[in-house]
Amino acid sequence: IINIIFMRTVTLKTTDLTDCEIGKFLGAFREVYNQERSITYFKNEYTSTCLEHSFHTLLYNEFDEICGSYSLIPFIYSVKGEEVLVGLGSDLFIKDSYRDNVSNLLSVLNAAIKNAEEVGMVACFGFPNDNSEMVSRAFLKEKRIGLLDTYILPYKIGDYKASMKLLNPFSILFSNCLLGLSHLSSSNNIADTIIRKVRPQFEQTRFKWFNPTDYHLYQNNEMQCVWKISAFEGVKACFLMDVYPLTARNFDKAVRKMVSDVKKECGLFLYVGHLHFTPLSMVKIPRRFEPKAFRFDCRILDKEKLSKVDVFNIDNWEVDLSSYDLL
Repeated sequence: IINIIFMRTVTLKTTDLTDCEIGKFLGAFREVYNQERSITYFKNEYTSTCLEHSFHTLLYNEFDEICGSYSLIPFIYSVKGEEVLVGLGSDLFIKDSYRDNVSNLLSVLNAAIKNAEEVGMVACFGFPNDNSEMVSRAFLKEKRIGLLDTYILPYKIGDYKASMKLLNPFSILFSNCLLGLSHLSSSNNIADTIIRKVRPQFEQTRFKWFNPTDYHLYQNNEMQCVWKISAFEGVKACFLMDVYPLTARNFDKAVRKMVSDVKKECGLFLYVGHLHFTPLSMVKIPRRFEPKAFRFDCRILDKEKLSKVDVFNIDNWEVDLSSYDLL
C-alpha cells in the first residue's frame, strides 16, 4: 500500500537533468541491466537529437530514489513529403522490488505517452527484445510493423566459432567470390518508401551517439555509408549501419569498402534492415537461423497525420540499424 501511495512520475528533458541526477539514473540502470554507462555516453545519445534533447519519464519512490524510467528520443521523419515528429522508445526499466505492482510500469508508460502527445509526436516506435516484447504489445499498445532481416558475409567463419577456424580459407574464398560478383551490381533504383529519415539532419545527430569514434564513414559524390565494429551475441562483428541513397549498387559498393578497410581487424560482416533488392555481396540468413530477432513495432498517436495502412507495412519504411543501435 505504501508503494502505491508514494510512487510518483516526472517527465524531464535531458537538458533539465543535472549530472547528479543522471548519475542516479545510471546507477538504477546498472542495477537492472548490469551495464556500466558513463554520463558522457548518456548525453551523447540523448542530446544528439533533432531537438537537442530527449524526454525521460522517471519513477521515484518516497525517498526520491529513481526506481524506473522510460525514455523517448525524438526524430523527424518525412511521411509522404510532410515532416513529422516521432519518438523512439529506449531504456525502459523498473527495479525488481517495484515490479510486483504493475501500476508502477503503467504510470511510467502512460506519463511518457501523454508527454509525447503534448510535444507533438505523431507516433512512438521501438525495437523490443525478447524480454520487452510483451510490454511493447500489452502496455505500450504498440503493433508489429514487421521483422528486420539479417544479412551476413562470413569472411572468416572462425571468428564466429573458434572450432571452425580451419574453414577460414574456404569462407574467405566464398566471400571473395561474392565480393567479386557484386561488381556486377548496377541497379540504382531507390526504394519507394514513404516514411523516410530527414537528411542531412539525421546524419548530423545520429552518429554522435554513444562513442562517436566507433562509427566509420565512407563518402563520395554518389553515396555514403557508415559501419561500426561491435560485440554481438558475444562475437566481434562489423555492422553496416546505413547506406544512402539505398540502392543495390550503392549497398554492394558499401560492403566492399567496409570489408577492404577492416578485414584484418574483423572477419564477420552483417547488415540488419529491410532491403527492396537482393544484394550480391551478402547472404540473407533464414529466419529460423537468425541469432537474434529484430522486431519493429509502432503506436500511432495522431491518426489524422498517420494511417494504419501506411505505418504497418514495413515496405513503406526506411529502416536499418541506424534507426536505432540495436546491438
